[in-house]
Amino acid sequence: MNTCDSKLKKKVFVSYAREDIGEAKRIYNDLRKEGINPWMDSEDLLPGQKWKNEIINEIKESDYFLLLLSKNSISKDGYIQKEQKTALELADEHPDDKIYIIPIRIEDCEPSNQKLQALHWVDLFNSYEKGINKIIQVIKPIEEEIPDELDRIVKVKHIQI
Repeated sequence: MNTCDSKLKKKVFVSYAREDIGEAKRIYNDLRKEGINPWMDSEDLLPGQKWKNEIINEIKESDYFLLLLSKNSISKDGYIQKEQKTALELADEHPDDKIYIIPIRIEDCEPSNQKLQALHWVDLFNSYEKGINKIIQVIKPIEEEIPDELDRIVKVKHIQI
């Protein structure tokens, strides 16, 4: 894939409590399979990078912020709270009708933050497949898949001519 293609992909930041890394990696891998460009610290940070700066930069550069909600993430002190606050500040810069933060409940829990309570969340603990498909529907709407298919057809036609 060339760099032009990777810049066209939606960039998605995956925020999670360390205890929920298994669920976060599953979501990360499923998004990659769909041609989406997820970013997750445990997968994408390089040795020697200043991790705090890199995480904040990745949040700011992302098209979407996936916030995995669990009893761990909503009650824990730590960097996940900083990630969440940064994303909430950035969400205020977007128009009201633009989806930026996607709250994802991986178990039955409720965030105490009022701004997060105002957002509709998706549950993965009832049906992972149904939930992940809803997330993909937001990040990669069907309209975006049509130009990709047309581009592929044009390339094939160009080669045949």
